[in-house]
Amino acid sequence: MTRAQTANDRQPKLLDQVRHKARLLHLAWRTENAYVQWIERFLRFHHDRGGQCRHPSEMRNEEIDIFLTYLAVDRHVAASTQDQTLSAIRCASATNDLSSPICSKS
Repeated sequence: MTRAQTANDRQPKLLDQVRHKARLLHLAWRTENAYVQWIERFLRFHHDRGGQCRHPSEMRNEEIDIFLTYLAVDRHVAASTQDQTLSAIRCASATNDLSSPICSKS
């Protein structure tokens, strides 16, 4: 197997999958970027707390709640920002299933 074949056989990275799904759903460009940034922050938050870097679909609701609580209590973000963050995490969790209603335009 050549190096080019190996690269083509790899599954796209998580954030690339989120971008692809956002474009399929015709989400606004700014929404797409916001989702990607919130997912990066979510992953970095759990990694910095001593956790391993895992796919959001492998994380439990408790880990999502901890992050949202951190945003509300320590970072003082608005409720609408928390809603957008939760939508982004759900979208990242559903990237393997493009038909999933979790990441939908609603």
